[in-house]
Formats: sequence, structure tokens, C-alpha cells
Amino acid sequence: MSGSVSNPQIAQGVINRIRGNIQIASFPALNITASFLGEQGFSFTRSGPATTMINTLTGRVPSPEPYQPVDIEIHLVKSQALASAWESQLQTLSTIGSILVYTDAATLTNYQFTQCAISNVAAISANGKSADYTVTLTGTYIINNSLWALVV
Repeated sequence: MSGSVSNPQIAQGVINRIRGNIQIASFPALNITASFLGEQGFSFTRSGPATTMINTLTGRVPSPEPYQPVDIEIHLVKSQALASAWESQLQTLSTIGSILVYTDAATLTNYQFTQCAISNVAAISANGKSADYTVTLTGTYIINNSLWALVV
């Protein structure tokens, strides 16, 4: 018989697919909520290291990065006017400035990305079987804010 008498299970929390949204500060007409998203919703990927390790003769020196590049892939519904608004924005000016991203988990922080721009629009399938209008944004995620204290 085990010495443990309680259930070791930890509550798994809740994922709310309706919670995820993207706010475009300079262009609120481009704001994205769940009702405008296809089944894949949106995702973002950070690229580049948070810390660069510099080799020395006898070890390594950490050099924290002040930012990471980020790519945001958004699966809009092409049959809605918001997809057309994004296409118009691309034709007018591909830079959109700062954005605020809320994920599907309330436990995660909100993510603010700066200097964002439309990077590309994926292939548009016109076969009557796909609702996707996939736009990719690129921007900057500011990290390691303590570096500015100059005592790190």
C-alpha cells in the first residue's frame, strides 16, 4: 500500500477558443476576434535566441537579447469583409505598427508585438472547399527588460 492518500492529479485548467483575439492599435478596423477566424485560428512563433552564448577559450558568456523576431499566422475567413480589409491594407501600406495578442488561455500573459508588418498572404484556394485567407505578420517581441537597468 502506498503512503499517499490524496489524488496526485493537478487541475488541467481551461482553454477557451473564443478568447483568442488580436488588436491592431493603429488600425482598429483590422481587429480580429474569434468570429473572423477559420478552424486553425492563429498562432505565433518566436525566432532567434532569447540569449546568445558567446564562446570563450574556457567557457561561455551569456549575452541576453533585447528582442526576438516574431511571426504571427492568422487564418481569416475569406468570405467575410475582414479578409478584404486586410487585403486592402496590404495594397495601401503593409506596416501596421504595434499589436496586442490574447491567447486562448487566460493563464498566459497578453503579448505585445511592436513594429509589425504584413509579411505575406498564403495561397488562396478558390475551389469552393476552403474558407482560409491566411495572412502572416512579422514583428518584434521585446524581452529581457532588466537589461536596461545597467546592473545586470
